[in-house]
Amino acid sequence: MTRNIRGNTYDKLKKYDLAIADYSEAIRLLPDFEYGYANRALENCRKGDYRAALPDYDQALRIRPDNAYALYGRGVARIRSGDTAAGNDDLAAATHIDPETPALYRQIGMEP
Repeated sequence: MTRNIRGNTYDKLKKYDLAIADYSEAIRLLPDFEYGYANRALENCRKGDYRAALPDYDQALRIRPDNAYALYGRGVARIRSGDTAAGNDDLAAATHIDPETPALYRQIGMEP
């Protein structure tokens, strides 16, 4: 968990590669920690590499299919990668699970 927390700190400092390294280590230590995958995916999105984010969002959702945070993030990544229909489906499903998720993503600057 220490790596995940430090990754969050690097995210706030906009040190995305360092955040990715910490999330990767968190995943190595806790392979079923879905937020490690979702957080690493978010960092790739912040870098503009939406296609690199998709496998991590997919893995987070394999671990926990009702993870609205990962589902919404995948929707954003899909839309920004050009797959608008699938992205919109993800956004709608995430919002159905947790109606607060779109506001969270707006707050962190990750809108579709």
